[in-house]
Amino acid sequence: MAQKGKILKTIVTYNIAFKLHGESKKRVKSNATNKLNTQKEAVLYFIQKLDSEMVDLLLCENSTFDTEKKLAFILKLSDTFDTLQKEGNTFLNKFIGTCQNTKCNDGCEGYTFIGNKSRKYFDLVFDTKNNIVNNIQECRNLKCCNEQDQSKKFLNQRIYLEPANEFPF
Repeated sequence: MAQKGKILKTIVTYNIAFKLHGESKKRVKSNATNKLNTQKEAVLYFIQKLDSEMVDLLLCENSTFDTEKKLAFILKLSDTFDTLQKEGNTFLNKFIGTCQNTKCNDGCEGYTFIGNKSRKYFDLVFDTKNNIVNNIQECRNLKCCNEQDQSKKFLNQRIYLEPANEFPF
């Protein structure tokens, strides 16, 4: 946890992140115009940057994500990022929303992430406390808060991290 705190402090202070590769460190410049002040902001930022390695470093090891261990969730997220990058996406736009499914995460805050080139998208809800991400789940009933963002008909295709037959709701 001390390592993650140090990485987050580096991100917050200098807008520079370090990806750890074994014993070596690779310096990666951030193009953020705003400082990332919390772990949640950093996780959202690196999802937008399609950087599953940094998301992995920032999330707590002992948490579960989408009812799975962190590693399984990160692998699915990484596969989704790879698919989006192969289609020319370099960034994901995010729109805030809330889950509308009364059987699972009704009212939980979430985001629609949209590829900047393909316009393909996926939805995630976040369980946070004090701006620390405790859980992330894919959401199939996310409604964007801004009226302008509510219509997903302008988007090309939804991408699922979890196949429909494995999704619990």
